[in-house]
Amino acid sequence: MIIGAGVVGINAARAFQNLGADVTLLDHVLNKLQKVDQLFGGKLATMYANPHNITKAVKFADVLLTAASFPGERAPILVTRQMLTKMRKGAVILDLAINSGGNVETSRPTTLADPYFIVNNIIHYCVPNVPSRVARTGSYAFSNAILPYLLEFGRTGVDEALKKVPALRRGVNTLKGKLVHPGVAAAIGSKVEVKL
Repeated sequence: MIIGAGVVGINAARAFQNLGADVTLLDHVLNKLQKVDQLFGGKLATMYANPHNITKAVKFADVLLTAASFPGERAPILVTRQMLTKMRKGAVILDLAINSGGNVETSRPTTLADPYFIVNNIIHYCVPNVPSRVARTGSYAFSNAILPYLLEFGRTGVDEALKKVPALRRGVNTLKGKLVHPGVAAAIGSKVEVKL
């Protein structure tokens, strides 16, 4: 079971499916689920992510991977301690949203040296910054992803690039010393100082 149909969730689904696993992917955005259905040619089960469906899915999960988050905000708690009581003993939770607080109520950050802990007979893996396990590959992937934005900055300057490229605006937390991201402002109990 995978909660979150973003880049991490979709790639995890592909990897698990390639290993022969039966995969179900949950998300609360219907057009993301439709995109997943197209990407996988209807060979991957999808469910709308609401408390009822998440509770139902958790009961049957041998592996539960959570990757639901919003840029600049704390990740929502989607799996409660009570839901864990319904999980199979020995099941594994991979909370990949731990960088922003985690999607599972019982999650807490772990380290590569001590990567897991057990709660209610459920194994929790909550290592932040998972790409650090494959630093070289992660660096190449990050460089490839960010290069078009850096080139746009170089061609047009920061202000013009932010006007032209919506994806860049969504990634800005502060600009010229002023807080601009609403999620970050809410997380620290502040107000947006400049609107992009």
